[in-house]
Amino acid sequence: MEDIAHIRSRSADGRSTEINGHAATTTRSSDYRVDIDGLRAIAILSVILYHFKVPGFAGGFVGVDVFFVISGFLIGGHVASSLEANRFSLLGFYARRIRRIFPALFCTLALTVVAASVILFPPDLVRQLPIAAWVPVFAANLPIAKTLGGYSGSFAQASPLLHLWSLAVEEQFYLLFPLAMLAIARLGGNRNIPALAALAALSFTASVVLARIEPVRSFYLLPGRVWELLLGVLLAIAAAQPPRSRRVRDTLALFGLVLIGFAILAFDEATPFPSEFALAPCGGAALILYARCDRRSLVGRLLVNPVSRQLGLWSYSLYLLHWPLLTLTRYYFDAPLSTGMLCLVLAASIGLAALSWRFIEQPFRRPAPSFPIVWGLLAATAAVLLTGAARGPAPRLHRLGA
Repeated sequence: MEDIAHIRSRSADGRSTEINGHAATTTRSSDYRVDIDGLRAIAILSVILYHFKVPGFAGGFVGVDVFFVISGFLIGGHVASSLEANRFSLLGFYARRIRRIFPALFCTLALTVVAASVILFPPDLVRQLPIAAWVPVFAANLPIAKTLGGYSGSFAQASPLLHLWSLAVEEQFYLLFPLAMLAIARLGGNRNIPALAALAALSFTASVVLARIEPVRSFYLLPGRVWELLLGVLLAIAAAQPPRSRRVRDTLALFGLVLIGFAILAFDEATPFPSEFALAPCGGAALILYARCDRRSLVGRLLVNPVSRQLGLWSYSLYLLHWPLLTLTRYYFDAPLSTGMLCLVLAASIGLAALSWRFIEQPFRRPAPSFPIVWGLLAATAAVLLTGAARGPAPRLHRLGA
């Protein structure tokens, strides 16, 4: 899942915040938020364990909802503080989002289409190409909702591009949220919490209703998910200081972790989602962000240790890579994967994610990569997509036992 890797902040006395490599003033005092990396590690691990069908993690899909709250918190805080300082640039914001999202996404998409063209049967490959074609315009969730059906269906579970629905939701939010904030600012306030809260309440109501009558659309599309992102936004722009008491902060963080853990362990594919059930993981993530854990707390020790931090830093590439590797391997063998094979797939996912973070994500986070490079990535990806569509998949002999 796409997310800002880190946030550095200093106090509001003229010093600055660094979000994803660029400066922004802030109204709250904080240091490097290692706990956010740790929270992202929990989110990605829950998603992976759910996808790998590890017993006890039937609700691991809620990791995506945790990612949404984190994204809203970091993006919302940056946009609001930049508007308050009268230095927000819409083009600059979109350029940073492109540098952050596109390189790893397009590299993964190109590799996935090439592998799918070799492994998948023609009807299955044809169903994937429309999804791939909608990725560059931030709308992969539309064909996914229309053609793949429910998330747990056999057809959806065989789609190597299924997981891109969540990136599409975030990208659509990134397109619309700055425009909404600019409109609010022109109406007399760049931190109009009531307006955002009303929008979040409307989205939440829609998610509760649609989860019962249109569960597929509610799950995949933006309207039922906006409130999750706005929950993070509202937490950020409210700039509420965490309680002074360490015991209270630790209690809040622990309760937030319990809420996320409860959702992971208690929810399953029969749970109407997002709906009101998403309040547990989203509220838990919000409580942890609000509590601002450090190494001296119980939850802080879980979140800020080096392993959690590194997994959090790799989480975007790991989210992109693990699902295509899993689905294509499962499709190739045409049989349930053994525990040993699943471990190999997981190890390969982590290794490739580490390489992607180091050699693709990190270089593009700097301002140096320009739009020609981005357009070059787009052109290369388009060429791969067209090549895959033209050649079609290889015959069944590519699968063992054929």
